[in-house]
Amino acid sequence: MLQVPEIQHVPLTREWFMGVANIRGSLYGITDFSAFLGQAPTVRGPENRLLLVGQPMGVNCALLVTRLAGLRSVVEYAPETATEYRAAWCAAAWRDKEGRLWRELDAQQLLAQREFLEIAVH
Repeated sequence: MLQVPEIQHVPLTREWFMGVANIRGSLYGITDFSAFLGQAPTVRGPENRLLLVGQPMGVNCALLVTRLAGLRSVVEYAPETATEYRAAWCAAAWRDKEGRLWRELDAQQLLAQREFLEIAVH
């Protein structure tokens, strides 16, 4: 996780693909994860962060997220078994004590999705 650097727009790409940024001397593709999921685009603010997800698999990509929630222990959550909350990139789903849904990201599955990798507008 890191603060959001300057992002350079790339023309003729999908709305959820924000562009590229120089991170530690390498170019990373930046995806607005909320917009990719079909929700409202992330409102830009000082709490926004980038989650670097592709480096272990040789893909320089990052997800823009609204803010950090901090590390949590799954013992505080109840497993969510309803399949409508599961996507290919979702390793597991959980509910907190307030009933909010949390989904566990499987970065390898996300990077295997054709729709995530195909950023060009057709």
